[in-house]
Amino acid sequence: MELTRSDLQFAHSMLDLKVIPALRRLGLVELSFNLVSLSNSPFVELISQLDALFLGDSIPHRPVPAYLVPAFDRTRFACYNDQDATDDVYSYFLRAGAQHIKLIGLVERLEDLATKELSSLTSKIQAVTQLRLRSLCFENRPWHTNGSRSLAREEEQVGAVEAFKEVCREKEILFYHENGRRFVFEPEISEIFTGIVEGIRKKDQKERDELAAKNANA
Repeated sequence: MELTRSDLQFAHSMLDLKVIPALRRLGLVELSFNLVSLSNSPFVELISQLDALFLGDSIPHRPVPAYLVPAFDRTRFACYNDQDATDDVYSYFLRAGAQHIKLIGLVERLEDLATKELSSLTSKIQAVTQLRLRSLCFENRPWHTNGSRSLAREEEQVGAVEAFKEVCREKEILFYHENGRRFVFEPEISEIFTGIVEGIRKKDQKERDELAAKNANA
């Protein structure tokens, strides 16, 4: 199920376990800035049954409500780091404890800028001491080239990509690619992300079981 700005007037009544008891995946494409207004609504209870929650147009100067934090393990924030913005979007979500982020807008930018931004993102990931990030989704492949760049710039791009991949390996962050939406009415809900969340859940459960067995035999 996916709601957009035009559904705002119905959001409070629709986002209720009594109305949609079987809902497992929800996308709020243009409503994420109204999450605070849903703090005292049935939506808070509905979140507990979701397998995946997709939040579009996430804006850092609007705080993430506390009720959403327990669902961070299955919530993907869409993140557009506007070069003209005063707030650093990447740093905000990393510090806020976001576990899954979709990076928006690189596909629309010049390759040099994408390379610079990838390097900046790598540095920001390294700088967070209590990092909770588990996955990063790219709308395009920032390491794709069209063969028209100079050798020096190609090497710069390769270096930025390798540094990013190394940090992801070190921090155990999964990164993947999805095609960007061409039209606003195309769904934000992702089968890939739903599978990633389930895979991480099983991995974490296996590690907990192994630790429990080890402690029991100690």
